[in-house]
Amino acid sequence: SMRSPDLSVNVRRALTDAKDLRKLDDNQILDEIAESTRTLLVMRMAQSNRQEVKTSDFKLHKKKIAQLKTIQREREITKGVGIRESRKAKKKAYMSMDILSRMRKFEQPGDDE
Repeated sequence: SMRSPDLSVNVRRALTDAKDLRKLDDNQILDEIAESTRTLLVMRMAQSNRQEVKTSDFKLHKKKIAQLKTIQREREITKGVGIRESRKAKKKAYMSMDILSRMRKFEQPGDDE
């Protein structure tokens, strides 16, 4: 089966190791969230096009995103950011599409041949 190497090679290594994720700074965490979100999107598209997908990676990336978001919130708590404030900031980030602007561009079909 045709597997794109960049999807699966480094997936297991760092994906769910919280202590590695904790070493990242806030900016890197946002980049990692963007990267995993992007990977999930690419995988969903591949799946809908009946391409072979390693379905266990869905769970891995979702778990990674959850862990990263938890670390984000823990850091907010350390800084004394209340839950309302936190949700407001999240909503603002969502509205201004912060994660989307961090994502690597998508190749158009046919470019990677």
